[in-house]
Amino acid sequence: MIRQQLDKLLHTHDATFPKNPLLDDKHVLRLKEGKGKQWKELLQAAPEMLSMKFVKVRGREEYGRQVHIENKKEGSNIHHQKFTH
Repeated sequence: MIRQQLDKLLHTHDATFPKNPLLDDKHVLRLKEGKGKQWKELLQAAPEMLSMKFVKVRGREEYGRQVHIENKKEGSNIHHQKFTH
């Protein structure tokens, strides 16, 4: 599904900006920094890359929840603690 959405995004972009396509004639991404990856390489890597990003973000959310739960249990305020020492 991720690959399908990326293909849809590519076609939408190219239809919207025909003078500024995302890919060159060899199907390589056009980037300001220089040569990008081939589109098929991006499509192959995208699901795993997005999955890893999701896990990382979810990990941060879980960490944040745990910090807030611990602070509520202690009845403390983290900001208050920083400035009262």
